[in-house]
Amino acid sequence: MASASAKSQALARVGRKHFVSQRALEAVLREVEQNPEVLGSSRGSIKRSRDEHVDVETPYGKLLGKLLVPVKHKKGIKNLQLPVLNLQAFLWYMCSMVPCMSAFMQQRLALHPSTADRKWRLCLYVDEISPGNPLRPLNTRKIHAYYASFVELGPEARCQERFWFCVCLARTSVVNSIVGGLSGLTHKILDSPDIKNLANGCLLTMGPTSQSEKYLFFAEMHTMVGDEAALKMVFDIKGASGTLPCGLCTNLVSRLQEHDRTGTLLPLHTTDHTLLRSVSNESAWQTQALLISREATMTKKDFGQLQQSLGVNCNPHGVLAHRSLGIKSSLMYDWMHIYLVNGLYHQEVGRLLPKLYESGHSADSILSFMESFAWPHNLTSRRNETLQCFQKKISPDEFRASASQSLNSYPLLRLFVLGLGVMDCSALIGAVKSFLKLCLVLDLLVDGNRGNPLEADTLHNAVVDHLQASLASHGELGVVPKFHYALHLGLIAREKDLISCFTHERKHREIKRKANQLHNPQHWFEEAVLKDVWGTALLELEGTATVQPHLVAPKLDPAVNTSSCTFSVKKAASQQLQALLVAEFGFKAVGGAEVATIAQVAAGQTCQTGDKVLLKSGEVVEVCLHCRLPDGLLTTLCYLLEPLGRNRFKLATQGHFRASSDIKRTCLWRWEMGLITVVP
Repeated sequence: MASASAKSQALARVGRKHFVSQRALEAVLREVEQNPEVLGSSRGSIKRSRDEHVDVETPYGKLLGKLLVPVKHKKGIKNLQLPVLNLQAFLWYMCSMVPCMSAFMQQRLALHPSTADRKWRLCLYVDEISPGNPLRPLNTRKIHAYYASFVELGPEARCQERFWFCVCLARTSVVNSIVGGLSGLTHKILDSPDIKNLANGCLLTMGPTSQSEKYLFFAEMHTMVGDEAALKMVFDIKGASGTLPCGLCTNLVSRLQEHDRTGTLLPLHTTDHTLLRSVSNESAWQTQALLISREATMTKKDFGQLQQSLGVNCNPHGVLAHRSLGIKSSLMYDWMHIYLVNGLYHQEVGRLLPKLYESGHSADSILSFMESFAWPHNLTSRRNETLQCFQKKISPDEFRASASQSLNSYPLLRLFVLGLGVMDCSALIGAVKSFLKLCLVLDLLVDGNRGNPLEADTLHNAVVDHLQASLASHGELGVVPKFHYALHLGLIAREKDLISCFTHERKHREIKRKANQLHNPQHWFEEAVLKDVWGTALLELEGTATVQPHLVAPKLDPAVNTSSCTFSVKKAASQQLQALLVAEFGFKAVGGAEVATIAQVAAGQTCQTGDKVLLKSGEVVEVCLHCRLPDGLLTTLCYLLEPLGRNRFKLATQGHFRASSDIKRTCLWRWEMGLITVVP
């Protein structure tokens, strides 16, 4: 038997010849130890096993199929095979082979029955991903990814990566060679039998075969969402750089022409939507048909001017030419990119900060104010990177921040502005008013993104108020196309749920992780990455379908003192806490409860002892601890914060139990003169 020293030396050698992080090495060794049936160690055996894992057979064919697309070649046109998700096969597999997903689908179908006249609405998202070094002159691993989901799955599901299904991957170099480009590829995906046939019904088996129920499922294409660059390529429109910068409006121009004799053209800074002429699906299809018919009869220069004046690029192989997508009915601008990715928020902050500096508020004073606040558990990891955006003096229109940094910083900056007391200063009043109105828009969008009801008219009015305040303060000179795209959000919200791209941007990390390990990409690249992505996705689907409130840390060390009782928080509730639970919940608390300082209360949202949280009722409370009752109910012991005005609160002395699912969101806070200031 080997000595302890020899075993230690053997373990020290593992993973040293080839770099692997200690956390990853620990996880792999633990998995191997717990799964003695694991055989093989070569790359070939690993690849074969992983391919078999995703090589799923269903009544609708294999889970991953092939999509034939025509590509331009030196010798003409040839067909290229791209890997694609068989959506019908995936839905069948998910409903029949994954119990938690089957139960979730039955729950959603009970709320939103899928019938021939009430089809589920399919959402499609496309974006370009850049693995490796983004500054590399020639990045051959750049890849376009398509994700699909359904509106009826609900906002809670749509904010989780597992409910956006990777449909297709194609390198940018391949997309550029496809006949019709990205628009042509989009048409091929929508025209594939496994998506087209959903409109005619797909027979799904709910649950195990012995207890299965049959359900005829119907779905149809409904929404195409993405950033402006992706939508421009999909619909073959000129986009932000064109004379007609908006694909949904026919009389809005980036710059008014002096020779406009009709008097119907409108400038980019128009805020009255009733003056805009909306494009229709039919008119967009007819415009594309007109271009196709005129291309051979006009000179290149004249034809280019025609395309420029119509705001559409001629593409006989795209979605408009094939009428596979209606631009009016399906195009959705993404509010995250409009406001938080080099968007309107950056413009506002870039103009506000220099004026604050001129009024005597230095960058250090603003940063010091922000640093004085405590961050809740779920945002602690974002604190330093967010505050770095304000560490130095910002020149006009030079504010830089990621979407998450922008989302985390705007409540802090708003509270700083509200506490200035400088509304009588003519140099600041316009910029402050415009910024505060922008914050109201973000409040509504973020609230709607979390699944709360979003009134379309309320959103539209808030957007118009901000745009008009921005014009009054900053003028028309800095107006960009995103200024106009924001005007469409409230109008789109009248007809469908707004979908943001936060989830997709997070999901990109999985593809980047896989693609970063594959160098010198060739024809095998897309299939290798897609199989790896789906191997991980199938494992994730085996977990719970949606995030239910649950304890994150069931074993605790610190003692928690309250005014009503003193107990040592461990995995099992103390006798004193058990008595409180029985007094509050009666018989269903008998039998023992578990407690923890941290709980996950919603998708992507954890809550820790000491956090200040906003409840769905509008009350603000301080979290003491989380308890899980024997029947599975998760409840939170908390102290109500009594409001004193101006975002200041006083801590109550009596604790109360509230359902953990009633927590709406966590808040930033600080102690100030014996009171608690909470960031709204």
